[in-house]
Amino acid sequence: SFPTRRSSDLCIKISEGYDCRLLIYVPAYSPVKLFLENTSAEIDKYINLNCRTPMKLALEFAKRIKHKQQGGIVLMSSLAGLAGPQYTAPYAATKAFNNILGEALNWELRRVNIDVTVCCAGPVSTPSYWSSHPSHSGRNKNILDPDFVASYTLKNIGKKAICIPGRKNRLVFYILTHILPRKIAAYLVNTAMAKMYPQFK
Repeated sequence: SFPTRRSSDLCIKISEGYDCRLLIYVPAYSPVKLFLENTSAEIDKYINLNCRTPMKLALEFAKRIKHKQQGGIVLMSSLAGLAGPQYTAPYAATKAFNNILGEALNWELRRVNIDVTVCCAGPVSTPSYWSSHPSHSGRNKNILDPDFVASYTLKNIGKKAICIPGRKNRLVFYILTHILPRKIAAYLVNTAMAKMYPQFK
């Protein structure tokens, strides 16, 4: 079922009985489809899952632990939120929201000893990823193992506002955002998406 506006309130209530100082938010909803095939309910799901819930959870969690010695917040995002790949418009846009939210909180919450890191991962070998039926199947060596992504992210809490697992992903990100003009970067990203999902042509 689609998450409602009360989903974040429910998560906060459930966590009240635990003395926890690390919040890790990992939503897993990333269908690959044409934008016009989305319903209004699905758009609400993206917003509730990727925007409203992480912001409210971060707020209530930070309020709860701000007087403790140390704490941390990890938001799971995506490289899609750093570009504009077709077939994932709602997902990419809401992940961009998380990137900006996490980057801002990284600066603001450090004054109360709360480290905030956003993990911007590329393709990760999960059931959700493979269910999108990418055309390269298992031939892409750049698909990351979930355990590696988790380990890399945990090691970077307090070190980086935005961490990108995988050397190749970091190199690609640097080239697309620091060397190439935005128009060319967008062309390359969307050309790659068209090759991965030729069924949408």
